[in-house]
Amino acid sequence: MNFKLSPPVGNKILLSELQSEESNLLPLNPMFFESGTASLSIAISIAIKSRPDVKTPKVILPGYACPDLISAAKAAGAYPQLVDLAPDSYQYEIAELENAIDTDTVAIVFVSFLGLKNNIDILSKEQKRNLLIIEDSAQGFPRTLSSEYWNGDLTICSFGRGKPLSLLGGGAVFVNNPLYVETAREFQLKPISSSFSQKLIYKLKVRLHNFLLNPFCYFWLTKIKFLKIGATKYSKLESINACSDYILGNMQINIEAYSAKTQMITQYTEGLKNIKSDQLVDLVLNSNFDNETPLLRYPILIKNLSIRNKLLTSLLNNGIGASPMYKNILPEIEGVEVSDYQIKGELKNAKDFANSLITLPLNEQMDNKQVRQVVEIIAKELE
Repeated sequence: MNFKLSPPVGNKILLSELQSEESNLLPLNPMFFESGTASLSIAISIAIKSRPDVKTPKVILPGYACPDLISAAKAAGAYPQLVDLAPDSYQYEIAELENAIDTDTVAIVFVSFLGLKNNIDILSKEQKRNLLIIEDSAQGFPRTLSSEYWNGDLTICSFGRGKPLSLLGGGAVFVNNPLYVETAREFQLKPISSSFSQKLIYKLKVRLHNFLLNPFCYFWLTKIKFLKIGATKYSKLESINACSDYILGNMQINIEAYSAKTQMITQYTEGLKNIKSDQLVDLVLNSNFDNETPLLRYPILIKNLSIRNKLLTSLLNNGIGASPMYKNILPEIEGVEVSDYQIKGELKNAKDFANSLITLPLNEQMDNKQVRQVVEIIAKELE
C-alpha cells in the first residue's frame, strides 16, 4: 500500500520578518478584503450601485463553479442566474449567455478556470453596454502583473488556502475600468490591525499548513473522515471585513517566490498528446495556453464517467493527488437551495463537465518522474 499522497493543490507559504503592506499589487490600486468571496461580493455590490435604476439586480454565473459565487451574489443583494457551459469546455455557451442577459442584469462573472483564460471577448461592445464584467481570478494569478492578463471591468483575486498565491486568507478587488473608480472607493476598508497573539496564531497556522503538504502527512490527513478533505459545500457569507495586516505583510515575499516557481505544464501536455483516445480532452491544449502563466491544477476531461472514476481511483492509489474538483453543478452542491438561484435550461453541458473533469496536481512536489507516471496510468486506463 502507498502511504504517500501528493496534495491536489498547494505550495509552501513563506513568512516575512519585515512586516510591510507594500506589494507588487499596489500599482493596480487594489482594495483588500478578508477573502475572495468577500471581494467578489464587493465587486457585485459595485455593479449594483452603478445601476440604481434596476430594482431586482441579477448577476450571471456559470452553472459549474464554486458555490461561493452564489454566496457572494446573495450577500451583495443580487439574484444569481446560472448559465450553461459550451460542450467540453469551462467557458460559457455563447447562445445561452446572450439569452440570459436582460434589463435586470447588472453583471456577468467570468471565471478564469484554474488559471486558464476566460472568454470575455465573446460579447460585443453593445452587449456589454450597461453591464459590468467581473473577472473571477481566484484560481488564476499571473507571474508578472500586467493589464494583458486581466480584462474585466473589475477583477477579483483570492489568497486563501489552495489558491495560486496562498496566504491562508485575504482577497482583492482590482478596478480596471476608470468608469467604476469613484463608485469602488465607497467600499474601501482599512486593513485590520492585529494583536501579537493573532499574528502568532497565523504563523503557527502557516507552519502547520507547510508541514501537511508533505505527501506522507497529507495521506494520513485524508484518512480523518470528519475533516472531509476536498468536500464542496455551500456556506453563507455573513459579513464583509477588511484584510488583516499580517496577511498583507507576507504578500510581497510570497509574490516573489510565486513569480519564480516552475511547473510541469509542458511535460503534461507533451505526454498527453501521445494518448490516442476519443475519451480524453486536454483542456490546457484546447485553450491555446501560453505555458508562461502558472496553473492551479492541470485539467483534463474523461468523457466516460465509469472510466473517469476508475482512473481517479487508480491515480489516488498510486499516490497522485488527482481530484474531480467540484463533483456537481451548482444546483446540486450540498447546501444550495432552489431559492438561491434562477436557471434557464438544464445545464446539460455543465453537468457533463462535472462528470468528466479530473484535475492533476501541479504543486512543487511534482517532478518529471511523477508526471510520466501520471501519463502512463491515464494511457493504461484508456487502452
